[in-house]
Amino acid sequence: MISLLRNKRKILVCNTIKNSGSVKKFDRPLKLYEHYQVTKTEADLEEFGKDAYIHLRIKTTASHLKYYNLGDRVYVDVKYPDKYDELAKDADYEVVKPPFKSFNECEVILKKRSGK
Repeated sequence: MISLLRNKRKILVCNTIKNSGSVKKFDRPLKLYEHYQVTKTEADLEEFGKDAYIHLRIKTTASHLKYYNLGDRVYVDVKYPDKYDELAKDADYEVVKPPFKSFNECEVILKKRSGK
């Protein structure tokens, strides 16, 4: 599933700022090119149940894995912001599981934020 750069699509990742108080704040969006797809296999249906279709799976390289953390927000299907929004209100996906690294691939699971 990991493919050439020409086959990857642009996403913006907003990392969570540590120690930002009671309100969750995010860094400036980081532009990455990744290959992603909707979770739709039988194993995904068993794991997520009827909510499987609101998740995305990103297959990435080990060098890109450092850009993803639990709770980060990601712009995928929405218009990318013109100016910096520290609350990342318009981001349509959020990282819901810690990034997973196996022997030959790495994956990140995103969940669609409600109302986006």
